Parts: sequence; structure tokens; C-alpha cells
Amino acid sequence: AIQELLEDFDGEIESYRQALCLSPEHPFWLYGTLARLLSGQPSQESKAEAIEIYKQGIKVDPDNVDGIGYARLARLLSERGDVNTAIATYQKALIKQPDLEWVNYCIETLFYNKGIQFLSSQNLQAAKGCFHRVEKIKDCWEQPVWFGQNNQTWPRYKSDWVSQLENLK
Repeated sequence: AIQELLEDFDGEIESYRQALCLSPEHPFWLYGTLARLLSGQPSQESKAEAIEIYKQGIKVDPDNVDGIGYARLARLLSERGDVNTAIATYQKALIKQPDLEWVNYCIETLFYNKGIQFLSSQNLQAAKGCFHRVEKIKDCWEQPVWFGQNNQTWPRYKSDWVSQLENLK
């Protein structure tokens, strides 16, 4: 859109909103574009709207949603704190596009962070369940972790905490 060239994101967002109001039967890419623009805005209201726009687009045009669309929705859900729905949505991303290897890391991070939360509340069984899920998702990686999520980061190497899991038994 011309607004994008002029960096008029508010105008561009409004243009996409109007297009969807006029005809909600648009392809998913239009919903996805609006949701991406909204998710880049600083307000929580915009991010919440982006989640709803993604969901609406998936409902209207489910056959044309790729794994990236699901992964973007999952990231927003995760940032909102809806971890279980985020995990399920990341898993849909992998079903649609199994080659999105980085999605496994996102899922692992969410399970790891849930495990840490359960540990801090002394719920050792739930923590072990989360850590074992992480271990089963992708056993073969042994590399430094390159990202964190929601200000929580992984230990330097997976083996650093997997070996400590045995101490919980």
C-alpha cells in the first residue's frame, strides 16, 4: 500500500481494517498483514486485536494459513501469557510446515519456562513433566541457546539442566 511507502502505519492499518469490514471473505494473507502491523504497535490493545485478527483469518481461510501464520499467532499468545494455547498453536505450525525447525525451540522454551514456574511453586511432578516434554521434543541438539522469551532464557546448554532433572527424582 502507498501508506507503507510513506511509513504511515496508522493509515495502512486503517486501510486493511476497512477492506476487511467491506468484505470479510478475504484471503488469510490480508488478515495476516493487518495482524503483523498491529502486533508491531506498542499497545497491548493492538496486540490483543492482532490475536483476534489472526484467529478470524484462520477461521475464514484455513486452507491458506501457513506455518508462519500459526507461529506468529503463537508468539503473541505466548507474550500474553496464554502458554498452553501458544504451544498448541506452535504445534499447528509444525503440522502445516514441518521444516520450521525453529518452532521446536519455541515450544521447548515454553515448556522449559513452565517447568521453572512449577519448580518455583514447589510442584515437582508438574516441573518434571514439562522438562521431560522438552527432552522429547528434540533430543539431538546440544548447542548454545540463542534466544530467550518473556525475559526468561535457557541455560547455556540443554544438558546443563537435563542432567539436573535427575536430581528431582
